[in-house]
Amino acid sequence: MPTRIFYKPHPSRQREAAFVQALIKHYPDAELVAKNALIDAQVLDRYVDTPRLIAALRKELLLPAKARQRCLDALAACPTQIKIANDPARISFDVVVEQNGARHYWEFHEEQHQKLNNSRMRPIYTPDGTAVVVPRFLQRLIRDVWRVEYFRPFTIVWHNWFAHHNEMLTLPDPTNFAEYGLDDQFLFGRFWLPLNSIC
Repeated sequence: MPTRIFYKPHPSRQREAAFVQALIKHYPDAELVAKNALIDAQVLDRYVDTPRLIAALRKELLLPAKARQRCLDALAACPTQIKIANDPARISFDVVVEQNGARHYWEFHEEQHQKLNNSRMRPIYTPDGTAVVVPRFLQRLIRDVWRVEYFRPFTIVWHNWFAHHNEMLTLPDPTNFAEYGLDDQFLFGRFWLPLNSIC
């Protein structure tokens, strides 16, 4: 079975494109598929635990204070479990490498995943599928922790780490979670998975 790399190019995302080119070097014989990999619809029935997210946000001092408080205020009105989407086509990963029948999920994170600076209103859902409208930055945060919680192997590469280490990109343990970021910045491994080691 040939190795396939699922990546839907975005003309405006030049740093992401550079990251993908660095990743492709590790798979010289791979077929590049210019679309998002579809995820299994059943995974949408795995939820983000609202009390756990609130507790994590209360401890996290590396996120902007005002936006963090807006997240806490919005989460106070949410159900105890959050469903991120009703349609699997609404959820994707930046890159999915499919090799030997297994998948490795990759996200390239830009500043907006740390700055919480997009206030447009977007839906999250109750377990029965009812929409709850929240700021886009909270929707993005919830989707990020959902990916970290439920997908393996999964790797996050932060834009500012990649800017200094793009020639040093190595493939992590393919059975786990890995995150490449700077020590003094917000990282999901510390925020959501405190027992996991950070690269």
